[in-house]
Amino acid sequence: SGAAREGRLLTDAAGPLHGPLAHGLALGAHLAVNNGIVWNRLGAVYQDYATDRARLRSPWGIQHRADLRDRLGSLMQCRLVGRVQEGVLRARHTLALRLERPPTRAEWTEAVERAFAARDAGDRAEAHRALHRFTRYEDRFRADGVLAPDRRIDTLAAFDLGRAVNVVRLALSARLSDPLGAEQDVLRLSEPARRAYSSWADFSLGYALARLVHGDDADGTPGEESLYQQSLAQHRILTQDPASPYRNIPWS
Repeated sequence: SGAAREGRLLTDAAGPLHGPLAHGLALGAHLAVNNGIVWNRLGAVYQDYATDRARLRSPWGIQHRADLRDRLGSLMQCRLVGRVQEGVLRARHTLALRLERPPTRAEWTEAVERAFAARDAGDRAEAHRALHRFTRYEDRFRADGVLAPDRRIDTLAAFDLGRAVNVVRLALSARLSDPLGAEQDVLRLSEPARRAYSSWADFSLGYALARLVHGDDADGTPGEESLYQQSLAQHRILTQDPASPYRNIPWS
């Protein structure tokens, strides 16, 4: 059953295992592991036609090819992951470059307050909430040994890029795309991923952090602790399993 496969890394030996297409598909491996589906298959039905059409309608709002192009464009430009959250991480990244060292929590807070001073009260409140969550989850990643003490997560872009792979696969199954178009869409995702991250491990942590920060608010997601444990387990599977694409495909 699908439930029995959830949380497992499933690979199609006949699918792409190396090269540009495999690299692009591997960006969607978190969702593949989460849903218990093969990560490296393009062309076969994702679940079934009716289910895949429904999953494109909700939550993606995709019913036609024009919707698909619009949504993929937003995901490829990382516009859906949260501009406030990205602004909070960018404030720290900019400050770290200027200071030539990791900023303290107080320095980061001050930088965020400056960056959001002209924004409305809702954005300012969301920025402080995001900063608190980032600090909490990065501390947990360090305690669990997956984030080095001197490392930080600078962008959540992985979440949009990983979800874009999922949307392409769903759209192909739902016949809103053709095999060649789907392949080209997947191939286009690797360049922005490489611009945003320096390794598979960094990409994976960016995805995990985004999922946790968004999952804090989302209805129908597991509780905070179970979501954290699930995200940590997925990261470990993808970065440690000898069969994982993250162990077998060069990042750049």
